[in-house]
Amino acid sequence: MLIGAAAVGLVAQAFGAFVERLALAADWHTWPNPFRYLTARWVTSRQRRWDTAHTNYRTQYESARSPDPSRRPSPILLSIAAHQRTRIAVDRPERPTWTGDRIHAAAIRLDRDHHLDLATVWPYVWLILPDSGRTEITQARTALSRAATLAAWAVLYTPLALWWWPAAALAAATGLVARHRIRTTTSAYADLLEAATRLHAVPLSQTLGIPHTGPLTDHLGDTVTSHLTPKPHDGGNRSSSS
Repeated sequence: MLIGAAAVGLVAQAFGAFVERLALAADWHTWPNPFRYLTARWVTSRQRRWDTAHTNYRTQYESARSPDPSRRPSPILLSIAAHQRTRIAVDRPERPTWTGDRIHAAAIRLDRDHHLDLATVWPYVWLILPDSGRTEITQARTALSRAATLAAWAVLYTPLALWWWPAAALAAATGLVARHRIRTTTSAYADLLEAATRLHAVPLSQTLGIPHTGPLTDHLGDTVTSHLTPKPHDGGNRSSSS
């Protein structure tokens, strides 16, 4: 029984990593067909729905800024429009899942607002973060992994329903809780990634010896990203002499 319990725990951990990979779907472009084809169609459908919701939100937003108070819509309508858009994705979808797009939205915003490439800059930002910042981000990342493991347990509970029907209710409840936790922990993790990068991009540029005073600008973002991007191989051979 002890060996079996340990084995099931290991299976849950391994399957949790798989669930996390599916939830983030960062590499869905490399999935084999027909999964890649079906996923691409789903992403396109999500983009269409998000575009419609965004258009509705922009209409409500522009109406809310009208100088004529009688033409302004109820703030509730603007809140509903924003909620409908966010339910699909925080920013325009590029991945098949809400959680994947939530992480991706941090990268999109940093590139759009400050021309910073998150994938390139983040390892260097991490090295200059204070201990308190690292602790917060590590805890958020660990919470995301635990939520994915909980979802794996929900899947493992499902076959038990064939022998014991209450297991179906247990699996459903666990799955709903796991879904909620995956979303909340992903959102917290994405917020921390974005905030840490925005706050420490200027100190990073100073560490790299790039002269800059004042707030983070597009030019500084371009400079830092270019400075940290590995240069392509020139095809030449370097020789050394002793």
